[in-house]
Amino acid sequence: MTEPQRITLTVTGMRSHKLFGNKYYNDPRYIRIVKETIHYLHRHPEIDVVNNGLATGSDLLVALAVIKYNKLSERKIALNCFIPGKNQTEKYSPKEKELYSFAIKNADKVIQVTNLPCRADVLKRRNRAMIDSGTNRVLSFWDCKDYRSGTYMTINYARKRDISVYNINPKDVGNQGFIYISSKESPEVLLSSGEKVLTISRKSHIEEHLMNELLRDYGHDASIAL
Repeated sequence: MTEPQRITLTVTGMRSHKLFGNKYYNDPRYIRIVKETIHYLHRHPEIDVVNNGLATGSDLLVALAVIKYNKLSERKIALNCFIPGKNQTEKYSPKEKELYSFAIKNADKVIQVTNLPCRADVLKRRNRAMIDSGTNRVLSFWDCKDYRSGTYMTINYARKRDISVYNINPKDVGNQGFIYISSKESPEVLLSSGEKVLTISRKSHIEEHLMNELLRDYGHDASIAL
């Protein structure tokens, strides 16, 4: 499928309890996800909009990456936050709530999908609403193991609509590279083959500058220094 010149990117990914816990500021693996997301955004100037559901883990980290990229770059990427329903942050840690509020404050649009309490079917409606809002590319952070997760269901929903999906294993970020999942083949076949279509390449000078700024501001303490 040939993609349009301008891209609305929807992000979906694993939550913190399935990744490395909620110690976002002390774990270099989380910082690496932010860094690689900034690399991806910088290498793809066709991306105009990022849709984000603000779940814990990958979602919050990508929201942080978009906000940070906008502060450091002349280019502007719109951040649209999709709120599934009431009390989304009820089980979030204090720092996750802080990141969530920071993302909402810096969002270009905040879309309330329902006014229902957050539960599995409401989260599914949120995920589909993001895909159905003009998405023409999906960036997923999935470990290629949990086929019952909301991330995998969102990947499949996008594939059925002939939307390009690029996945990276967040537990192997920086080594595996981004793998393209076509709408014609099963994702488990492509992912198990290890075919790389967007590898993590050598950083350019401007990306090194962005990384230096990110790490200086991000730090290793428990504050958001943006």
